[in-house]
Amino acid sequence: MRGPEVVAVTSEEVAAFRERFGIGDRRPVLLALGLTALKYKAEGLKHLIQAVNLLKEKYPGVVLIATRRGVFSPEVEEFARAEGASEHVVFTGDIENPSVPLSLCDIYTHITLGDGLPIALLEAMAMGKPIVATPVAGIPEAIRDGENGILVPPEPAEIAEKIDYLLKNPDVARRLGEAAKRTVEERFTWQKSAAKFLVLFSDGRRV
Repeated sequence: MRGPEVVAVTSEEVAAFRERFGIGDRRPVLLALGLTALKYKAEGLKHLIQAVNLLKEKYPGVVLIATRRGVFSPEVEEFARAEGASEHVVFTGDIENPSVPLSLCDIYTHITLGDGLPIALLEAMAMGKPIVATPVAGIPEAIRDGENGILVPPEPAEIAEKIDYLLKNPDVARRLGEAAKRTVEERFTWQKSAAKFLVLFSDGRRV
């Protein structure tokens, strides 16, 4: 068993995804996986949508892909409409293979007000994506600010600023993505996680 699952994606699959959701050749592409099911994630997604609104003047083709059909999807979709951001946010609903949007996105964004250590984040890291995320719950266990990603408070202006920084500095974005991939390979494979659990359980038996 390996670490966060990364499925090989073909150029045909990417092209089909772009066509299906009307993305075309728009760039830059931002991605947020599964932030519509819980309130604290949906609130973070709203901050991200506001950040996209700030970016659209400088990047008219910017598009945010938000996956999953969660209980808060209608609320967040209405928020995007109210903010005037509908043309720049694509709500895909549930998708079978998250590796497809991961492969085509320029930056993975995990803006949430609470979380554990999200598998979606680890999957983005495993694919070598530059990441902008909030420093909540278990996220700082995986992302070290400025080393293998960027941590930012859930403030739209600051989120937009960090995304803009990565877009203007592709060499930095590439370096952060490569470091993120190494982090997963060194620390977050399933084998390494299982070994840690075994140590914890054996320590518990000694208590």
